[in-house]
Amino acid sequence: MTKESPQKEFARIGPWVTRFWVDGLPCGGDSYDPSDDGRIAVFESRAGSLAGKRILELGPLEGGHTLQLTRKGSVVVAIEGREANYRRCVFVKEFFNLDRVEFIYADLRTMDFNSLGQFDLIFNVGVLYHLHEPWKLLKSLRNSAMCMFLWTHCAADEKANAVVEVDGCPLEGLHWREGSLKVPLSGLQPTSFWPTRECLEKMLALSGWPNLTWVDYNSQSQSGPSATLWADQGRGKMRA
Repeated sequence: MTKESPQKEFARIGPWVTRFWVDGLPCGGDSYDPSDDGRIAVFESRAGSLAGKRILELGPLEGGHTLQLTRKGSVVVAIEGREANYRRCVFVKEFFNLDRVEFIYADLRTMDFNSLGQFDLIFNVGVLYHLHEPWKLLKSLRNSAMCMFLWTHCAADEKANAVVEVDGCPLEGLHWREGSLKVPLSGLQPTSFWPTRECLEKMLALSGWPNLTWVDYNSQSQSGPSATLWADQGRGKMRA
């Protein structure tokens, strides 16, 4: 019996967003290639060697970042809230024999992170801007690790048209309309909240992450300004 090609194996569980490479050939989708994603290198530059580090990954999508992290020698626990994405994550784990990875199907908004134990690092990339109340997730992560790498979208100051109150502090930003639940890159709620750059700092501080290093702020990022931060509960605050 002829063995099925990797492309056909991937196609059976598609459609995919993420592109994977098998023996030099592309498999999966063509919208996003994590092997070419500079955020992994930035994360490693801030965290130091990832070998042997226990990492909590939020919203792995289809396991693209997870694969890159485990190839650095990390032990990864990744939480995914979409069933279709979770099934593709499990496929990636089995296809690439990722024995240092655990995928959990759960809603980040209600996840009991304390039940997972302690982590060395949190990899929080592409998730926060999909949440209607992002500060709640940040608060729930306080006891999971001392350090968090965060990449998210912000609201440009001139487009901020909403104010929410968190612990008595007003935060300016905008309410973003998410896509339908059938869209793999949208959130699980109809709308999400994007704070401005200044209010993102305030939100992190109110949520138990007061010590920040701004790694990058890109006002020209697609969809809206993007922020890359290193949140360290053991160091003083720095600005880029």
